Amino acid sequence: MIRSAMKMRIISIIFCMLPASMSYGQTYAYGLNRCARQFYDPKNEISYGNICNQAIHIRLVGTSRPFTSEMDIKPGQHHGPGLSANEVKSYGGLTIYVCPSDFFAVDAAQQPIRLKTVKQFTCKKWAF
Repeated sequence: MIRSAMKMRIISIIFCMLPASMSYGQTYAYGLNRCARQFYDPKNEISYGNICNQAIHIRLVGTSRPFTSEMDIKPGQHHGPGLSANEVKSYGGLTIYVCPSDFFAVDAAQQPIRLKTVKQFTCKKWAF
């Protein structure tokens, strides 16, 4: 049993090191943060535009205070959580996690990112 668990950990480590173009299974690292362009709309609310050619799923987390929001954005579209610049500032800013549509951000323990920011994440397929 111990040997089997250790083998799974090694496989998981190797799997997490695969480049995004070699996605395997249901979880992979993906660098889509570049697809989300942050801006303030005419109502002075933060918004994110998808500048890539694939749909994305965004998870926003308050940097210094609990806040979370998520949204799906199609290519060329934009959406926001409805926060003004002052509200964003009150949360210490927002940390953004971007995954392909139908995926969500998870931490190193494969747990969904909710109210705590993390430095590294991977994207995991929604299991419906």
